Amino acid sequence: MVMAYMVPLSLASQTTASAQPTPRADRAYIENRGQIGDQHGKPNHDVRFLITRPGLNIQLRNNGFSYDSYVVERCELPIDSTDRMLPSKFRDRPAEDITYHFHRVDIDLVGANPKPMITATGASQDYLNYYTHITEQVHGEQGATDVRGYARVTYHDVWPGIDMEWFMDDRERPEYQFVVRPGGDVASIQWRYRGAHRTELMAEAIVMHAQHGPIRETLPRSYVQGTGTSIDVRYRALGDNTYGFALPPTDMAMGETLVIDPLPELVWGTYYGGSGTGGSGVDGASAVAVASDGDIILAGETTSTASIATAGSHQVIYDGWLADAYLARFSSGGVRLWGTYYGGIFTDRATALAVTPDGDIVMAGLTLSEAISTAGSHQEELDGSTDAILVRFTSGGKRLWGTYYGGPGDEYANALAVAPNGDILIAGQTTSTTAIATADGHQSVYARNSDAFLVRFTAGGVRLWGTYYGGRNDDIARALAVGSDGIIVMAGQTSSSNAIATPRSHQDTLGGVFDAFLVRFTLSGVRLWGTYYGGRFVDNASALAVSSNGDIVMAGDTRSSSAIATTDSHQVLYGGGDTDAFVVRFTSGGSRLWGTYYGGAGLDNARALAVALGGEIVMAGYTSSIDDIASAGSHQAAYSGFDVDAFFARFKDGGVREWGTYCGGDGWDEALALAIESDGDIVLAGRTSSTESIATAGSHQATSGGSDAFLARFRDNGSTSVTTDQAPEYVPSIRSVQPNPAAGSVTIVCEGTQAGTIDIVDVQGRIVRTTFIDAGMTSVPISIADLAPGSYRVRFMSNVSSASGTLKASVQALVVV
Repeated sequence: MVMAYMVPLSLASQTTASAQPTPRADRAYIENRGQIGDQHGKPNHDVRFLITRPGLNIQLRNNGFSYDSYVVERCELPIDSTDRMLPSKFRDRPAEDITYHFHRVDIDLVGANPKPMITATGASQDYLNYYTHITEQVHGEQGATDVRGYARVTYHDVWPGIDMEWFMDDRERPEYQFVVRPGGDVASIQWRYRGAHRTELMAEAIVMHAQHGPIRETLPRSYVQGTGTSIDVRYRALGDNTYGFALPPTDMAMGETLVIDPLPELVWGTYYGGSGTGGSGVDGASAVAVASDGDIILAGETTSTASIATAGSHQVIYDGWLADAYLARFSSGGVRLWGTYYGGIFTDRATALAVTPDGDIVMAGLTLSEAISTAGSHQEELDGSTDAILVRFTSGGKRLWGTYYGGPGDEYANALAVAPNGDILIAGQTTSTTAIATADGHQSVYARNSDAFLVRFTAGGVRLWGTYYGGRNDDIARALAVGSDGIIVMAGQTSSSNAIATPRSHQDTLGGVFDAFLVRFTLSGVRLWGTYYGGRFVDNASALAVSSNGDIVMAGDTRSSSAIATTDSHQVLYGGGDTDAFVVRFTSGGSRLWGTYYGGAGLDNARALAVALGGEIVMAGYTSSIDDIASAGSHQAAYSGFDVDAFFARFKDGGVREWGTYCGGDGWDEALALAIESDGDIVLAGRTSSTESIATAGSHQATSGGSDAFLARFRDNGSTSVTTDQAPEYVPSIRSVQPNPAAGSVTIVCEGTQAGTIDIVDVQGRIVRTTFIDAGMTSVPISIADLAPGSYRVRFMSNVSSASGTLKASVQALVVV
């Protein structure tokens, strides 16, 4: 059993308790009114509050706190014993002998105020009553009654100018933080562990080794209250199981984002699903996109007859026998704006979507239904049993046009992309010998078994060209992307040994049973290059993205133990399970830059990816691995333990992982789609059967319908924007701060291309030093002799403004000693 609890440290200019939701008493910090006892059966007045969670209880004491980890041992009693012990109505159930095994670890605050003032806020509306042998010693027969739970407990001035706050996150997990007010000294915060087998500092986390497994404490983020400015605070070991905090110099990535100890934080999450004929419907999300105004578009399939479409939408009523496609729009805050079904009497499925430059929505998928296209479209009638579909809506959900795409065989549209000029491309799989390719397409003739296909339409739905892509065996296109230069990249899976790769490409021969493939076309459909990607076994590409510099990022899953990862990447070796996820980066010319496995001893599949504004790569999918997925202190550091969990992870250049997290509850959870907001927030979508750990309180749909789609927004605390305009030509840069830590003076090395100001800013956001520099200056010495020891930001503000009038800045950290 591994329990991970986040321990953020806030460096604050003032303490402001945020509004807390009213908790349920038994899920909150329960006050001690005489009901808590010690191991000897005596009242324990040293404990002030108690919070209980499966496998771990936390006691808040007068001068510290305690972790009680436990496991439950159940043993069925013999049958003859069962008959005697249970009432007759329970005798068909085996009785159990239940034993609890506890291990307690005490955390003492070293050098702290032995009697701090302790306050509690956010009282529960309900209450608990206790009548036990413990309460009898305190209250007699009256018991401990009207016992409330609280959302937040604060220890005031534990050390001078420093408070300790306990609260709960959006998933009702207990957290604590230290709030350091002006005059408080971070170095005075120290604590000692008693009762653990041993403690150690591992990978920026304190690990307490207890009887039932390790308990981890991590630092997800430290920041200046009010401004939100991130401060690099880390643990330091002081010996004798004692720890504190340090403010070391931070090597930060430069550009328009400031990257520090990055971890995602759930902003909101919601289920999306309803009820079907005869019970709960089955709902899933397979595509998500972000509009220019920050709204979120979601698409997938449903068998629910309710809770999907809104009044006045394109199709209000469920019309399917097996499933309908659906499309929905949410605000950036998670409020549903509208939703619509899309389908006929048979199966209809949305698999991909995109937002056009003018704000319209295009959706692709497959259908077995008739009469779902518009008159005058490219293909008005269903041809064969299954056809691809392409439909365009306005931003408000009004259908503009829709078309089938297919011949006498079966077609599946698996991917969609919109070119910079507004043209629409779809890709997928076909078994049709006609109606797919145009005469001028790259491959105008169907090859064999099944071929991939790629087709380009105008914004109005007129086909410009189409092509097969395949050889003698099976070929499937699963992913599609278009760069800012209009160059098209397509990826998928193939078992064909011909017609896929170009000579002298990264891998010009089939490596195993099935390989992933990657191919690049011009916007007019001319192939530039193509390559296999895989080892001796089965490899598959499911997701694509193009970075701002034209590099191509591909993700998928693999069973091959070679030909996937490069040295020095995050994970060089295959994880050993059923499959591993992988992510690889190519240049625009098809040269591999790096590749990495991602997975443990279970099944790990990547299904979506996106490139953030700063160039970081975010990949998502699902996993059954209990290790090698999540980083310490992440949104969900431990595998939920049921079937598969969703996961997502972020990588920086070179394939180095910055963080990874599970996202799952008591059922199966799969992340199938991913998008990134303009502010760097991550939007995740997929399907789930979990009844907990998915939706947040007050969201569009906070409770599960059994098998639902899910949509969630995470704040990526790894990227703190320092500008509001992203025009790169106006971004100056600080190359280095030397020395760091510094005393007496420091030298700032700049790009030297623009005039501007260098500000040194303290943790309270105050500018304590300003130096003006001229264009062309590269080395700027600054005296810091009169600055108090501590952590500061060095900020370079350019005098050259963008078209919108916003000044540009880059930031680095400085530690004064």
